[in-house]
Amino acid sequence: MSLNIDTSATVLVTGATGFFGLIGILFLHLGRKHYALSMKNAESRDEA
Repeated sequence: MSLNIDTSATVLVTGATGFFGLIGILFLHLGRKHYALSMKNAESRDEA
């Protein structure tokens, strides 16, 4: 009985970790794109 609880808890933790990891990667990717765009905009503003 305890084995089933341990297994489901492990699966839950692993799934949550993977889920949050994917969200983190997604936010990092979007943040990098946004940062690159804002840097480009700042450069074009300096040139103008």
